Parts: sequence; C-alpha cells; structure tokens
Amino acid sequence: MDGNDNFGDISTRSIERVKSGLKASEDEMTDAEVNEEEETEDEEMEDEDSSDNRIDPKLAFIDQQIELHLTRYVQRRISDLQMLRIRSQGDEYIPPSLTDEQLIVYLFAMHYNIARTLSLLRSNYKLRTKIPSFFTSRSVTETSIQDVWNVLKVGVFPKKTNTHQHIVYIGLRSHDPERFKVHAVLKLFLMCMDVYHILEGLPCCIIAILDGAGASYGYFTRENYEHLKIVVKYVQESMPYNVEQIHVVNTTLTIKTVFKLLKPFLTKDIISAMHFHADNDLKKFIPPRCLPAEYGGTAPGSIDEYQANFRQRLEMLQEFFDMEEEQRATYYFPKENTA
Repeated sequence: MDGNDNFGDISTRSIERVKSGLKASEDEMTDAEVNEEEETEDEEMEDEDSSDNRIDPKLAFIDQQIELHLTRYVQRRISDLQMLRIRSQGDEYIPPSLTDEQLIVYLFAMHYNIARTLSLLRSNYKLRTKIPSFFTSRSVTETSIQDVWNVLKVGVFPKKTNTHQHIVYIGLRSHDPERFKVHAVLKLFLMCMDVYHILEGLPCCIIAILDGAGASYGYFTRENYEHLKIVVKYVQESMPYNVEQIHVVNTTLTIKTVFKLLKPFLTKDIISAMHFHADNDLKKFIPPRCLPAEYGGTAPGSIDEYQANFRQRLEMLQEFFDMEEEQRATYYFPKENTA
C-alpha cells in the first residue's frame, strides 16, 4: 500500500465520522466536556487502530491527529469543504486531488472564509511552482536535510499558552557559517510547515522565538539574503498559520542590520509583531510554565529534547511528502505536455 492510499483511507473514514453528527462542535462545549471528549476519542481511536489492519502502524498517530482536527474544527463545515472544492475547480495552481485534511488547514487559518481561503491556497501552490527545488524530491533521510538538524536548534515547546498559542523555536546549534546550507535549511523549514498540523495540531496562532546567539555576518551572504526574502514572502503571503508574535532574543548588531535590510519587504503586521531582546528573558511575554529552563521557565524538558521529539515524528511522514508531490506532478505535468 502506498502513502496516497493510506491518507485516502484516513480521509474517508474521518469524514464519515464527522457526518454521523455524534460530536458537538468545540465552541458549544465546556472545558470539562472537551476533556471528556478527548479521552473518549483516544479510546475510540485505540480501538480503531487495533481492529483496522489496513493502516500502517507507524502512521497511526497521523490518523489520531487528523480525526481530532476533523471532529473539533470541521463539525458542520462539510459544506465549506464542498464550496472550496467547487470554487477551486480548474484553478491553474491548486491540484484538485488535495485531501480534506489539507484543505482544512487553510480553511481554519482563514476562519472558514471561502474567498480568503482560496486566495491563500492559490498563493501557496503558486509559490511551489515558482521555487520547485524546495518542493521536489523531499526526503527526510537526505544527507543535506539530516545535516540541518546538526546546525540548527528547531522545535516546538510542548506547553501552549492559555489562549492555545503554539510556541516555535529556531536557533543556531553550530556557530560555523560554512556549515549553514541555506537551501537545505529553507527546504526543511517548508517541510515542517507542510506537516505542522499533523505533528502539533491546528494552532490559533504561533509565537516564534528566533535566537540570534552566534549569528554573524558570515551567515548573511548575498545568496542567504535572497533566500531570506523567500522565507519572508512565504510567511506573509502563503503560510497557512497566523504568526502573532516574533521574539528575536540575544539580538546583536548583525541581527539589527539584517532587519533593516529586510524591513522594506515586511508588512506592517509582521513589523508590529516583532520584539527584539538583548537577552533571552521572555517571561514578560510568555508564561514561565511554557518556557524551558534555558529561557528561565519551568516547563519540563529541554530544547534538545523538544527537537529530538519533533524530528522523530517528522521523519515518520515520508509518505506524506511523497503523496503531496504526486498530487502536484499529476496535475501540472499533463497540462504542460498538452500546452
């Protein structure tokens, strides 16, 4: 069974559960009811996993995450999915074979506004055609991708804020600019964003922590600067997640100089979301219970442990990347051949 079949089975089974109407929407439930529902869902999904041998065991947690998203956020939203598919038919960039789970990510980001969702989808998939080297031959075992984990510290803090903001962290592990291969770094970043909803759930918004410790001018070559502009364009126009705060800690003169160069390309919303800190004290902005000890918080675990956990789960998702690339290949290439 290939990856596409796996995800197809998940999509069909999940939608049928939503259509059954057995679960109330999250906004109609108390916290206690939500917790009770989550426990019930966990038991149901464990039963399904044990009885349904068609699903690859290593993809079981994907099934759990997707079904949780569907039951929580897509109750009574089936019509939105149908309308989005109708509106996107024949679009030059949006493959019609996108799964319901993929579309839900964009609908959720745009608060189920069909017009805005369609615009975001189109922007995202148009970008994939403009910079194809970042979205083709994506392999979690590729040497250049594996090397990135040894150069960067990347992870998601396990504790969310009281308003369910997710906290994402990026910093330098190696302070040697020669080891920083910007193409591989950006490729891995885009891979992480494509599967973030599977690994961490759908966030109401994201708080990003960018640690500038060790960042020197050697990291900001002309090539790297051009790639940084790609990241900026993606985050502002194409990423299906809302970034509410960006905290740049351990800010240096180098960081401030690079920010001045990028500022003309930043939107007012992004600029207003940015906070620069000379140290790494974030307790005034983020609850200490959400921060690991490295940032003066009380959250269990360390950044290295968060990265190891995130990396391990990401590397289970090669089937997703293969499926996603095939979706685009089977849609774009036939049209090019008949043009």
